[in-house]
Amino acid sequence: MKLYHVVKDDLEEVSEAEFYEGDVYVVDDGMRIFIWRGKDCTVDEKFVGAWLSNKLDMDRRGYPKVVACTQGDEPQELLDLLGGAPKVKPGGTPGLLVHVEVEKEVFKPKLYKAIGPENYEEVPLARSSLVSDDAFVLDDGLNIYVWIGSGASAMEKFEAGRIGRKLDSERKFTPQVIVIHEGEDESPKFKELLG
Repeated sequence: MKLYHVVKDDLEEVSEAEFYEGDVYVVDDGMRIFIWRGKDCTVDEKFVGAWLSNKLDMDRRGYPKVVACTQGDEPQELLDLLGGAPKVKPGGTPGLLVHVEVEKEVFKPKLYKAIGPENYEEVPLARSSLVSDDAFVLDDGLNIYVWIGSGASAMEKFEAGRIGRKLDSERKFTPQVIVIHEGEDESPKFKELLG
């Protein structure tokens, strides 16, 4: 029987059944080839383990039986070969692919005041910025709130709607545009954003 550890794109022979839960191992007894996959192994390690096991199988014209299993769900045939359950340690070796952490951009909510045709300005994000004689747009990234003051002019109402549609069209996804008239119930999220 031979034990192999899948390291990057190769098999490295090991002497003992001490496996890392983040790795893949191949156990070959000539008649059977077992692919043991740790519970934390990556997709690329699973693929390489299957590919290398298939290569071993093809070198013997497909004679051996190939069996894949996952940590904790090993077939009795494999446990018998190993003399019991393998000793499993936390951790693992790097896979073939480079895993990159992507930093998400944090969106900062903004409040805009409609001023006139094609004209608006950013104002402080606070409840005190909302004035009954004007119309505003609050953009939190996922939702666009159009707040219409009770004394806002028709032009300010129209401009606030235009700002909301413009912001909506600039997104890669479709945010929800919510129109709130002063005095109506405001969503808890809207209230929270304004403090």
